[in-house]
This record gives sequence, C-alpha cells and structure tokens, in this order.
Amino acid sequence: MTTVKLLTPGELAERSGVAVSALHFYEREGLIHSERTAGNQRR
Repeated sequence: MTTVKLLTPGELAERSGVAVSALHFYEREGLIHSERTAGNQRR
C-alpha cells in the first residue's frame, strides 16, 4: 500500500515558490483543490 503525504499550504508554497495567498486564489478559481483534516485545516 502506498502512503501519500498531504502538504500544508505553507509546505507547498515553499516547495513551489508560490505565495500561500496565490494557492488560496487558485483553489477559489477551481484550478487546484485541497482536502480538510478533522480540525478543518487545508492539506
């Protein structure tokens, strides 16, 4: 079984060089999507 590590917006921003606010914008526009943890945090 393969385990997938979901990244936080901050981790993704650091790896990609894109601001977290840009990631949130892309999500609102439907270009990317996120999952929510039980604590309602984006992953």
